[in-house]
Amino acid sequence: MAKGRRAMFQVHLWAGMILGLYIVIVCVSGSIVVFRIDLYDAMDPYRANPYIAMVYRFLIWAGDLHGNLLLGHAGIVANAIGGFLTAALCVTGLFVWWPGISKWRRAMVVRAGVGWKRLMFDLHSAVGFWIFGLLFVWGVTGGYFV
Repeated sequence: MAKGRRAMFQVHLWAGMILGLYIVIVCVSGSIVVFRIDLYDAMDPYRANPYIAMVYRFLIWAGDLHGNLLLGHAGIVANAIGGFLTAALCVTGLFVWWPGISKWRRAMVVRAGVGWKRLMFDLHSAVGFWIFGLLFVWGVTGGYFV
């Protein structure tokens, strides 16, 4: 592995480890926010129930977590940076993944009968390739819209 590619691999590895928690938080809270209106509508007939008030507070909290990471304006800035860093993570992954012109098709397949480390690497590479566009656009738009 060339020095530049090895360095990019380390950047991709550590950035992915650090951004992983952020991405999970934003994905889970975003899923809650997306279905918030449906949940409100489903709970509307039971509005007098004290447990429903707790659910309403939780949904408001999840929206605040998704929009600004519970940090006010600083969280909005952090979300923008997190979105752009997620897009950069995709680019570093593409750079690490690229096997060359002659081998690019082989790099999109998960091979069976290999050790677990190779299997995990092949799985990560193949899934990363197939969802690159979605994640890249998600990161760029997340950073831009904030």
